[in-house]
Amino acid sequence: ELYLVQMESALGLVRDTVDAARNGDVEAAAWIAIVGLGVVLGLFTFVQLVVIPYLRGNEYDELDTLKSRNSKMQTPPIYTEGIPILGNILAFIKDPVAMATRARNAKGEIFTIPMFHKRLTFCASPAAHEVFCRGTDDELDQTEVYRFSVPVFGAGVVYDAPLSLRYQQFRWLSQGLRVDKLRSYVPLMKMEAEQYFSKLGNEGEFDIYDALSELIVMTASR
Repeated sequence: ELYLVQMESALGLVRDTVDAARNGDVEAAAWIAIVGLGVVLGLFTFVQLVVIPYLRGNEYDELDTLKSRNSKMQTPPIYTEGIPILGNILAFIKDPVAMATRARNAKGEIFTIPMFHKRLTFCASPAAHEVFCRGTDDELDQTEVYRFSVPVFGAGVVYDAPLSLRYQQFRWLSQGLRVDKLRSYVPLMKMEAEQYFSKLGNEGEFDIYDALSELIVMTASR
């Protein structure tokens, strides 16, 4: 009961302060601004000290494992700018090319830009590109990059499969990607598209992004 009384008293104080601020009380408005700023700073600190480290935990664990296997392993330098956490995001949204250029000038041809729980590593030179393009699947995992293709091929297929199984599937898929095979797919894709759009009628509106996404999945699944 004492707790409820205290809660009601606190809520009453908040209501009175808000009403006073609405009526032009400068002191009440200042108190609201201070409390609001405190809440924002508290959330910011919580995200920075708890949420971000938690999201990055697995990534850092994997990095520590790799480092323990090879004590000479070097990771790309980290580039940040602006305020913590949000600075990189805001700069990247404003002009990603300009930000990458600044990072290259500051850190060299290979660098990493943290974006919340992700780390974007840039290879900004022909020599760096060669290292990346010649990297083996054991060194550079494509799974995360091509995870969007899982709904197309299905679970446990290609980029959702372990590396050893993926190699076997690639050998099988390569047979279906020969020139003569690709030419034979055109009539099937045309038929699929005609059947899909025939259901829409002669007039009306539809979301072209959703429609084409669905059509791509349907044609690819053939």
